[in-house]
Amino acid sequence: MTRVLPRRDRTLLLEEFDRLWERRVHRDGLRAARAWYRRETLAFATRWPLERFRRTTTTMGEGMMDGIRQLRHTVRGLARVPGFTAVAVATLAIGIGANAVIFGIVDRALLRSLPLPESDRVVQVFEGWFTNLATVEILQGGLTTVTAIGAANDAGGRTLEPADGPARRVTVAEVSPEYFEALGVVPRLGRLFAREESEPGRGGVAVVSAAFWRTALGGTADALDREMVLDGVSHAIVGVLPEGFDFPSARNDVWVPVVMDASNPG
Repeated sequence: MTRVLPRRDRTLLLEEFDRLWERRVHRDGLRAARAWYRRETLAFATRWPLERFRRTTTTMGEGMMDGIRQLRHTVRGLARVPGFTAVAVATLAIGIGANAVIFGIVDRALLRSLPLPESDRVVQVFEGWFTNLATVEILQGGLTTVTAIGAANDAGGRTLEPADGPARRVTVAEVSPEYFEALGVVPRLGRLFAREESEPGRGGVAVVSAAFWRTALGGTADALDREMVLDGVSHAIVGVLPEGFDFPSARNDVWVPVVMDASNPG
């Protein structure tokens, strides 16, 4: 009987059961009292779990109905003050949107690893607002603990003048030939920049993003060595970068060699 009775009321029920047992023994005899005991024990064993389940189900149902009633009252209250409701909804939307943007920035900058080979070995160095050629050459010659040092400049928009369509703006980055080497980039098609192509008068080449290659150049291999004109200057397309490469900026369509003029290091 002890195993069958609910723990919370066990002591009280056992005391009552003892009194009933004694009364049965005196009135009906020991044999009849034992038969009564077995019947009551079996009844408790079958009825109590069902009763407990019924109470739990009832409590859960009452809780759900109470929640629905409160939701209805809240909706009716908000409907009576549409101005406050609009402000509250707008505030929630701005807060949720701001949190999503901040998390995206933190995730990209701090949490998510860079999509590069051995990204844990890549370090980005800044010097104020501008790093000139002399600084890059000092770093390249003085740092012996790094494999490669490259320079990049988000050059911004330039005008693309296609031969068979209207002109449009594209985003172009200027990088040193060592930039892709430092990031461990392998082109999807073609090649990257040679060192001499960053010298004055030796450039005229470009590599493009995989997205630009598909949308603007048809996504075919014959796009290599095709000429494209940026701000009136012709560039031969020598390579297509791998899918998803978005350095130094996620907006870049085209990369060209930065001009490294040793006679003008500033």
